[in-house]
Amino acid sequence: MSAPTSPAVPAIETVRLGKTYAGGTRALADVDLAVSQGHIFGLLGQNGAGKTTLIRILLDMIRPTAGDRKSTRLNSSHGYISYAVFCLK
Repeated sequence: MSAPTSPAVPAIETVRLGKTYAGGTRALADVDLAVSQGHIFGLLGQNGAGKTTLIRILLDMIRPTAGDRKSTRLNSSHGYISYAVFCLK
């Protein structure tokens, strides 16, 4: 019998995250996301789908207009995260 495991602690978590730019362009709408520590998550989508906007919000480079990013262990000082943002453009 294995020992009980504790619930995974999210490294990234968003709740109803949204971003609307000046002029009314909506980049994100009601994004719910939870990525546990130690997991790898791929962010895929068409051009204009909001991938870069989401990453910029997670890195606190821009502010969401709705929702919340409840927990994150990311910041823009991590070189590999900055590189990921660069690659998504």
